[in-house]
Amino acid sequence: MTKGKKAAVIAAAVVMVLCLSTTALGVYMYQNGNFRQIHPFTEPKDGQIKVACVGDSITYGYGIKGWKENAYPVVLGRLLGNKYCVNNFGYTGRTVQTDANKPFTKEKLYQKSLAYKPDIVVLMLGSNDSKPYNWHGIEAFKTSYGEIIDSYISLESKPKVYLITPLPVFPDKEGKIRYDLDAGLISGDITLAAKQLAKEKGLTLIDMNAVFDNRSDLFSDGAHPTAEGAKLFAETVFEAIQ
Repeated sequence: MTKGKKAAVIAAAVVMVLCLSTTALGVYMYQNGNFRQIHPFTEPKDGQIKVACVGDSITYGYGIKGWKENAYPVVLGRLLGNKYCVNNFGYTGRTVQTDANKPFTKEKLYQKSLAYKPDIVVLMLGSNDSKPYNWHGIEAFKTSYGEIIDSYISLESKPKVYLITPLPVFPDKEGKIRYDLDAGLISGDITLAAKQLAKEKGLTLIDMNAVFDNRSDLFSDGAHPTAEGAKLFAETVFEAIQ
């Protein structure tokens, strides 16, 4: 074999290894909920009760092994059964406040959740608003969150809205709070704002902050629940709906 042919064979082998590695990495990332732009949608059948799970990365299922089967909206769908059609409108990194870095209301997914005309909305946002460059005070947060809530309440389908307080945040294995999140603000003013809004607007409140208090064992990185944590989340929502 000439030197030119050897070089070509080696190059082809390298390309093949790179392609296989990239494919394997892509599959792994997809299975673990790392592609925040991918939002599978199930078309509801006639007569099904439509449930919209709206939120950020925790709703989406970021970091959960077997994301497609273990994200909380999927587990909730299994618990509720065939009378319900549950869809996941969670988007990683999204915020309540419109002047924050990634407002949920500026995403097409938000408009899709409204067009879905849900009968039930399970809403949890706010964690990403705690980042120092996003937070503008509790009143600004309540104003923006109130507008999001009102956009669902005013739908023709008149959905029942379950407002969920954000999960607590814990240090990771290295003792650090990740993603620029402010654990104190999340469990303090942001949780308080959710409770106040639920009372003011007559919504059913689910205090998930309390459910996961002192349960750092149910988090993969201190901020995102494991599959076991997502299961507890889904079971808590299921009990509230039932």
